Amino acid sequence: MRKKFSVFLVLLFLGVSALLVYQAIFNPISVSFAPTSQPGIEILKTSGGSGRLLWSPTENVALGSYTSAGPCPDWGCPQESEIFLIDLDTGQKNTVLELKQYGVYPSGWSLDGKTIMFTVQGDGELEKGRWSLSLADQSPPIRISDRWFVTWNYDGSKMAVVDSVEKSGRRYSIINIIDLVSGQEEQVYESEAPETYIRILSWSRDDELLAFSNSNTTAKIGLLELRSGKFTELKSNGFEYRDAVFFPHANFIALEKHDPRFYKHSIVIRDLIHECDFELPVDNIPLLDSWSPDGRKFVFSTFDNKIYVIDLQALLGFDFQRANSICP
Repeated sequence: MRKKFSVFLVLLFLGVSALLVYQAIFNPISVSFAPTSQPGIEILKTSGGSGRLLWSPTENVALGSYTSAGPCPDWGCPQESEIFLIDLDTGQKNTVLELKQYGVYPSGWSLDGKTIMFTVQGDGELEKGRWSLSLADQSPPIRISDRWFVTWNYDGSKMAVVDSVEKSGRRYSIINIIDLVSGQEEQVYESEAPETYIRILSWSRDDELLAFSNSNTTAKIGLLELRSGKFTELKSNGFEYRDAVFFPHANFIALEKHDPRFYKHSIVIRDLIHECDFELPVDNIPLLDSWSPDGRKFVFSTFDNKIYVIDLQALLGFDFQRANSICP
């Protein structure tokens, strides 16, 4: 299934989701700089919409995907998709997989940076589910799960899986933790209400907490303490949290904040230990992306086709990692 695809230079990186691109044909993606005078913020202007970009754990390389949005008689029909890598030092874009597929999204890296993972949520040549692809050889993708919301912890020894159980004719969402060394599987959470949907799993670095989106009529972000089973909803004041990504080295968490009163989407960095927030000076955010491996930078995209690379230390004005706090 792997096909050779042209490698070309761009100024910097982009991943484009089918949900955010409205182009009639499958075209290469271009990126250009949009200068900013604000310290700690770099902006990239793209030719189309952008989706989730995931930094490699070992190199300055980002994983992304693109799906064209050509004529489609019904929702989910196959489109042209690609999965690519962007070298963040040289700007070189390398497409590693081309598919006749709808709804292809990057979902993670192996710990050694040699294998990428992606989800297939639409129709096409691959079955729906989660897939892995080795970057070390020319082997085809391998389907590793029939479920979309599967997340590995930082050392790759455990996996959190979203599933459901039926009780009295109603479906309840659950989270299971699978120990990949022993093979043991344990249920750690069950939704209190039926027809509640769990998405966006993110592990803390110490494996103590699991963050996820828990939605029924409204979206909520909850933190599950895996030792005690205690569940805590991250409280808000008139808005919703819809996405969450843990910081790689401490108990900071990036949250997508949605204010329905103004239809505003923004990003909040929360210090879970010292209980303070820092809202990034950008809104119009469709989803969160990822932290750099050293935890200093954060990348995300906006609805108006821009990618922001935030140097949090430069933006805050102090070494927040040494202080182990984002509080002033």
